[in-house]
Amino acid sequence: MLFKSKAFIGLTGAFCGAFFLSFLSGFQKMLIHAPISPQGFIVPTLFGGFTGTLIVLWTQRLKEANITLQASNNEKELLLRELHHRVKNNLQLISSIIHLSSCSPEVRQEKEQTSNIESRILIISHIQESMYQKESLGQVSIAQLIDTVISFCTMSFCRKDICITKQIPVEEVCSTPVPLGLLIYELFSNSIIHAFQASTPSPSITIAVTRETISTLLLRFSDNGQGFSFDPQFSQEGAGIGLQLITALSRQLNGTFAICSTPRNGMNFTLRFPTVPNSGDF
Repeated sequence: MLFKSKAFIGLTGAFCGAFFLSFLSGFQKMLIHAPISPQGFIVPTLFGGFTGTLIVLWTQRLKEANITLQASNNEKELLLRELHHRVKNNLQLISSIIHLSSCSPEVRQEKEQTSNIESRILIISHIQESMYQKESLGQVSIAQLIDTVISFCTMSFCRKDICITKQIPVEEVCSTPVPLGLLIYELFSNSIIHAFQASTPSPSITIAVTRETISTLLLRFSDNGQGFSFDPQFSQEGAGIGLQLITALSRQLNGTFAICSTPRNGMNFTLRFPTVPNSGDF
């Protein structure tokens, strides 16, 4: 480690300079920024002090503050991961209770409804699991979120014959993955269960996400199934639970959706919702 000074002419014509610590690695740390004489000496003030700033003291305090802040952030992140893990375990416990209850004789006639509830709880559990396994707990990749939903639906409904086309930019993220993932699950499950009959040739589903504005995403979902008669002015009371959930989840996302479907012409769904801008948009 070497100790040296550097002098240069300021705008006022006075000699100014700084003292540096030079390390063998080539790194330099400035200790004092103060006026320096042409001979390389620090010029004291009338009171015997130096008209400079002790940068090293400020740097040390800043480093200590950063270490404390990082330790606090690590602790909070650990607690948040543990919270996600416990939520996931609790959801799986609830799902198991529902499954056991559906096996009792008195509720066998309602088994389909309890099975739907169980599936919705399980998909939330899968989303929670994917959240705490990521490095960033605040945001989840939309592409990975959709992959989680597709994998769950394919396994749950045993429909590997459906061609699924995805158009999802890998950089898009979502800070509200649970409502978005559950909404996408409702769309997939509706198409898999109701849209495709045994005679449907080449069943297919397409899902795409595009950025319309800096802070708005457009989700498009479509299938080539049998479609259904749909009244755009449907009432909540007359709608099925899946459609009611889609409406509630869209509101939770602060989004607006539209459905276009007619018999034998498939179904098209669009959702516009706000999201965080990409880093490249700034």
